[in-house]
Amino acid sequence: MARRHFSRLEVEYLRMLPAIDSVTESRITYSRQFQIDCMRRYLQGEKPTAIFTSAGLSPSVIGAQAY
Repeated sequence: MARRHFSRLEVEYLRMLPAIDSVTESRITYSRQFQIDCMRRYLQGEKPTAIFTSAGLSPSVIGAQAY
């Protein structure tokens, strides 16, 4: 599977999000709080796309494979 690379503008955008701990052109590290919140919401039945989109992480930015 080919790895997605983020543009400079995408990296800048992702760095502004509270859900992101760090980001490079090829890797995102999510904040611990987002990881916990994400799992809690998922276990309550919420869809991954809705969870990530509500955090500003739409499929158009991080790719559909991330979900």
